[in-house]
Amino acid sequence: FNTHKFYHLLKKCIHEKDLKLGRKLYSKVVQSGLESNSFLGCHLIRMFTAFEDLGKANEVFCKILEPSIFVWGAILMANVNLGRSDIAVDLYFYMRQSALEPDGHVYVAALQACASLPSFIQAMEVHDHIIESGLECNVYVGNALIDMYSKCGKLEDAKKNFDALKHRDPISWGAMIGGYAQNGHGNAALELFGRMSVQDEENINPSKTLFLSLLKACCIIGDLYEGRLLHIQVVKNEMNSDPTVANMLLDMYAKCGSL
Repeated sequence: FNTHKFYHLLKKCIHEKDLKLGRKLYSKVVQSGLESNSFLGCHLIRMFTAFEDLGKANEVFCKILEPSIFVWGAILMANVNLGRSDIAVDLYFYMRQSALEPDGHVYVAALQACASLPSFIQAMEVHDHIIESGLECNVYVGNALIDMYSKCGKLEDAKKNFDALKHRDPISWGAMIGGYAQNGHGNAALELFGRMSVQDEENINPSKTLFLSLLKACCIIGDLYEGRLLHIQVVKNEMNSDPTVANMLLDMYAKCGSL
């Protein structure tokens, strides 16, 4: 097998969720002496992340002699997604000691790790690095900054980063609205949703996560009228049968006094 063949087989494993074949392929990579290959290592990490095997993902990473920036992004995200944000933060600062320049994916993973802990002092260091890199206004990185500051309870900083974005996508709006709702600011969440709704050029369709945040906002302030309007939108978007949304609707009506 060569690198190209392994790559296509790894993609097939992820697509078909074939863990047994994936483990066999990993053994074959090791037998072929390619375990230190950065390109294959990146895809092996992503495969084991998809299989929720963080131990193997970290094992693969440790065998790569010169990890590329894509490998660093993959291993950071693996640890974030599989519950070891503390390791992801440590890996990020260890990577900073190398000559590699972090890209947007690395910064997003580091911010998500800090938000999960939460680790505000380290998050501020990551933000300083982002400013130095010039990626602060990148929508992908900007959304992660909004989410991180919201989860750390720093809504003014979250709003500052939201306002700084020249182009906002649905995740930008959802992160800021969710931040208000998570921190008990129901009115602010609904007001921002009103702003979002009138900006037709954004062409934004509410997501499940956004509906959950808005319904939570209605719970906070006991706004039955807005809650009913949201219920109509939930039905129009065919999300009323989703168990999480249905539970939030029940909670909203109960807390708004409409048993």
